[in-house]
Amino acid sequence: MSGGPAPLIAVAARRLAGRASRIGYIGWLGHGNLGDETMRAAAEQLLGQPLEPVLSAQSERVLAAIGASGSRTFAAVVLGGGTLINPGRLALVEDCLRRGVPFVALGTGVGSAGLSAVEEPLDPRWAVALARFRGVGMRGPLSAAKLAEAGFSGAHVIGDLALALTPDEPEAGWTGRRLLLNMAPARLPEDRRRLEAVQAAFADAIRDLARRGFEPMAVAFDPADVPVLEELLVVAGMSGAEIHQPVDFADYRRLACEARFALGVRLHSAVFAAACGVPPLLIGYRDKCRDFAETVGLADNVIDLGDFDAGDFRARLARLQTDPEAEGRRLHGRCCELRSELNQFADAHLRPLLPGV
Repeated sequence: MSGGPAPLIAVAARRLAGRASRIGYIGWLGHGNLGDETMRAAAEQLLGQPLEPVLSAQSERVLAAIGASGSRTFAAVVLGGGTLINPGRLALVEDCLRRGVPFVALGTGVGSAGLSAVEEPLDPRWAVALARFRGVGMRGPLSAAKLAEAGFSGAHVIGDLALALTPDEPEAGWTGRRLLLNMAPARLPEDRRRLEAVQAAFADAIRDLARRGFEPMAVAFDPADVPVLEELLVVAGMSGAEIHQPVDFADYRRLACEARFALGVRLHSAVFAAACGVPPLLIGYRDKCRDFAETVGLADNVIDLGDFDAGDFRARLARLQTDPEAEGRRLHGRCCELRSELNQFADAHLRPLLPGV
């Protein structure tokens, strides 16, 4: 997708004048999604410089025709965080490779991008394209296994790109009585039906927790989360409660430092919580949720949306609260390990491509 609504002429002028970064970034940018914007920020921190959004295949073809794309513009392109190895990015990656642009995948995933799309078989052309990458770092073992099945065995599991921003020390409120709460919408009818059961179970849990003195902090990771969170809070009897909309990871951390645990539907509600040492319980709506969870040892904290059972949810929620500090410290430690792996991977595969290095 594009890096925002900027007209192509402005993008071309910036690139041709040499004001754009020589390192491009492919990701779901410009849509207000906190997880995706944070992953670009994480990549910029890893490389110590801003990254230039790479636009759609059609837009980059237009820019290439006037010398504002391809190897003359980009010293390298990062296939960034998120679930990007799917039909949506293949043409763009193939076009850039044909124009001689070096590529590195940095914490990328394989499969459906989210609740708006179903899982699809991996196009075998991806294996051909990835064989030309300078390095392929994947979010988790499920993604690496899918690539191996498709004929590409050179992937390295390095974790979700957002984990590059893991703080040095845990930032959680393990002894407090606040929890992080996220809900997200679905487009597919079957997913909407399943999320109704999740909403009912979440509302029951919130009411019970409130009776015990707990306070939910509703967190929207995307503008589309706001109306479904409002609905959830109404059903839970908390109409009018504040819905937090963090603008970046630092803003999220200010909420996490007060949280004992987290409930969520969006993948990055669990990624961010784990990085801060807040134990999360996640509704696994696509393979990418378990892909991340297996990387950090959270498989038991993921409840598959297709097999959602309210009794199972209540049992896992009770277990989540038994010793949040021990689990939070374990999670934070694992996220710190992955932060190191992301740094080492970037040092080995991306830094040698930076201009002037």
